Amino acid sequence: MNPECEADIYSPECQEWMSLVCDRCRDLFAEAATDIWAAWWHDTTAPLYKEVADMTVYDCEKLRHLLEVQVAAISPHKIAVEYKEFAWWQKIALIIIYISILVLLLVVCRRWRKTCTADNRPPIHNEQEDLQLIPATSKPDQPAGHCKPDETGAIPKDCPKPQKKQGFKAWMHQMCRPIFVHNEGALKRRQKKYEEDRKLERILNERNIKKWTKTRVKAERKREIEKESMEMKEFKHTTRK
Repeated sequence: MNPECEADIYSPECQEWMSLVCDRCRDLFAEAATDIWAAWWHDTTAPLYKEVADMTVYDCEKLRHLLEVQVAAISPHKIAVEYKEFAWWQKIALIIIYISILVLLLVVCRRWRKTCTADNRPPIHNEQEDLQLIPATSKPDQPAGHCKPDETGAIPKDCPKPQKKQGFKAWMHQMCRPIFVHNEGALKRRQKKYEEDRKLERILNERNIKKWTKTRVKAERKREIEKESMEMKEFKHTTRK
């Protein structure tokens, strides 16, 4: 703000400066608008003193806010809205919320993709044949509780393994692991593609070398023929003399 207005707001110099600023800000507000992304929360820093011709829309906005605060201090019935900056813990909380939303979206997208892949998978024709080969007199599988180890201490192969309970930790590990860890099959496919590219590059290089060698041999042979023809012409010319 103008230092003269800080000393005495009713001085003629301050009143003249304020009238010029009002005209300048009125024209700026009519012509242009403030940058939304630069002022998505209000800047509480004090406006710098500038020449009236150098003032921008953002300077006028800060000056208007400062005047509202001063008027509210003089007139208690008028309350000015003050915008406080975010504290450091609020910024950290916002970052954590954004990261959580991003991870949640990745998990949902992966689960939806896995469901669509399972629905579009073609049926296996051998399953029906395997079911037909099973005899009707076969006994149902024994539960895990009735499976007992034999005399050697080994568990029979027919006994099914007890199923582990899947908790939230195991579910998160199963869903988030492929996002951060590369699949072994994908690494093998990438290595195979790299080897195929190297092999194709080697074949192209050998083909180009053969082509260049053949072209160079032809050029040398042509050069030798031209040289021999020139020598023959010179020899005939010398013999005639």
